[in-house]
Amino acid sequence: DCDQWYPILEPITFKTYFIPLKLEQAEAIIQYYSTFYIGRGSFTREHTVILEDLEKQIDNLFATTPGLREKGAFLRLCGRSPKDGEPNDPQRFYDEYHSNLEYLCNEKHLDILDGNTKIWAIAKTHWLIVKNAKDCLSLLLSSNKVYQDLSDWKNNGGKEQLCFREWDKDLDDDNEYRAFIYEDKLTAIAQYDHFGRFDDIIKMKDKVEKLIHEFWEKEVKPRMKIHHYIVDFGYVNGHIILIEVSPFLRTTGAG
Repeated sequence: DCDQWYPILEPITFKTYFIPLKLEQAEAIIQYYSTFYIGRGSFTREHTVILEDLEKQIDNLFATTPGLREKGAFLRLCGRSPKDGEPNDPQRFYDEYHSNLEYLCNEKHLDILDGNTKIWAIAKTHWLIVKNAKDCLSLLLSSNKVYQDLSDWKNNGGKEQLCFREWDKDLDDDNEYRAFIYEDKLTAIAQYDHFGRFDDIIKMKDKVEKLIHEFWEKEVKPRMKIHHYIVDFGYVNGHIILIEVSPFLRTTGAG
């Protein structure tokens, strides 16, 4: 979970801020999703008041944190992110997608009707950025992953937090990589976004592979206390940054 590995890897990853969730806040999110997406919940006015209070907490964090206020954030729970949620004001992301599509067609001379061109344009669309509490709640309340994880917390105990990671506008999905470490050895690297073929990335394969190996050997390996894990890296402006750590289990996709 992010709150476990972040203190160890803080110097080599995105600056992250946390809001510990209260069980009553988790219950309000669960009831919202259960009522409006599954059709069997009991969302009440009391839940609305609880979520309004959470909204104020989040807005206050953005207002008092220059890094989040100026850059925006990537939102996640400790274990997973609401990538399956519905973004607030989706039209702005649809417009960004079309702008990316036009750029790829004009600059890379790609066919606008080709499916792979559209996949590449999606990979360059930053639809998960959040800039305020409304953006955050839109994702949290519509995400089945969040519903499942908060339900698991409610039923089995533990703790859960909202994690706000400073956004990097130069990191696109087509430049994320998943590395597999077994018995303290980096054994494989996969392209994280496996839905498209990105020719520019293929051309940089040897360079990026070398940089990831060097970064892992120097910055990650000495900090880790376990011997098997999966770690995601981003290639940004000629440099490598650690995105997140995941368990070496089948539940972590192989890309």
